[in-house]
Amino acid sequence: MKESLSCTTQPGTGIASGACVLVVLREPREQCWGRLDEINTAGVFLRGLDVHAFEDWTRGVAKGENEIAPSDFFFPMWRVERITRDESTAAVISLSRQFEQRTGLNVRDALDAGTNISDDDVSDGDGLSDEIV
Repeated sequence: MKESLSCTTQPGTGIASGACVLVVLREPREQCWGRLDEINTAGVFLRGLDVHAFEDWTRGVAKGENEIAPSDFFFPMWRVERITRDESTAAVISLSRQFEQRTGLNVRDALDAGTNISDDDVSDGDGLSDEIV
């Protein structure tokens, strides 16, 4: 199975901007997945989400729901333990590929779509309008 190039995945070229990656962090221990926007001596810029929310996000996108959306993250370099390219192996399908197979959408487009939700679409859950009169 050939890997999707929607997150600029070119085996053997290193990890560069545009690649889908898994970032493992320390203090506190976290794992985030998404598209690498930039890496420099200060840290890592990522467009994505916590890896524990990936399944719910994928299911929501497949159903047309916007309950969970990707965000822009900055992680200072002192917190970064490891960055791994999100790519399939013979035994494991990459998260990017899983998303595309289950939703029929390009993962890059879906990551960018999270920015289309306005503050007017967000409720505090009390069922009442937050408009000031």
